[in-house]
Amino acid sequence: MALLAAGLLETKCCYKLVDGESASGAALLRAVLRHNKTFTELHARRTMLDADIVAMLAQVRKEELRALDVSAASGVDDMAVKALAAHCGKLQTLKLTACAITDDGLKTVAKFCKELRTIDVGECAVTAASLS
Repeated sequence: MALLAAGLLETKCCYKLVDGESASGAALLRAVLRHNKTFTELHARRTMLDADIVAMLAQVRKEELRALDVSAASGVDDMAVKALAAHCGKLQTLKLTACAITDDGLKTVAKFCKELRTIDVGECAVTAASLS
């Protein structure tokens, strides 16, 4: 594991934002998405994300992204999750705890992410009906 910049750790296939609460975390994530196209996992808990960053992630990583943790990330909503799911169909792990996700966003995940093994939607506005 290497520390690339303040708040960003890299392993062979994974990036983890260590200080995800700062605005610099989103800037670091943008830089990673522009310059590194080989990672398969991204952990960006409590990050100030926006729809543009999530859309960029979906476009850059497409079918290669296997695990994503954006729990409690601001700006992650149904629209962002729909874009992600439509492009990243090989996701196996998706953690959305405390994000602005509803049944509508979760239905899109179910439709496109057929390899999904683990999903965490705790503290989201998701009903039991969409989990069946």
